[in-house]
Amino acid sequence: MITLVLLKDGENLGAVTEKARMKFAGNREALAAIEYIEGHITQPLDPEMEGYGTVAVAAAVFEDALNLIARKSVGYGDAWKEQGWMGNLARVMSKTRRLRNMLWRNVSENIPVDDESVEDNAMDLINLLAFLMINRRLDNKWGNT
Repeated sequence: MITLVLLKDGENLGAVTEKARMKFAGNREALAAIEYIEGHITQPLDPEMEGYGTVAVAAAVFEDALNLIARKSVGYGDAWKEQGWMGNLARVMSKTRRLRNMLWRNVSENIPVDDESVEDNAMDLINLLAFLMINRRLDNKWGNT
């Protein structure tokens, strides 16, 4: 199991884990998880730094994708549930075509198309695939409106 700890700007891991210790004081499993996290996080992930394994570098990308979900969910809410996994799949296919066209035409990441960069589209695709998987696990094929 991989645990991501997302810190807000200005927070440090020590302060966050101390709050968690107080909240879960009677829960041995939660306290063990907190100790594990503290023992395995020594510095922020930076995909360009040498020495990080594949999982750590991927975690940095997934963290960016999760932050995008958090920002976009304010406007979109749970629209992904209303589409069901079939609707999510249609959006994945559309987003894949868009990304392929952007990259195939050598569109620079610095030149957005319709105010969306290659990275924006790739992050959307990661999140759409996550929504598809969640809806499949919920057996939500056509959506719940």
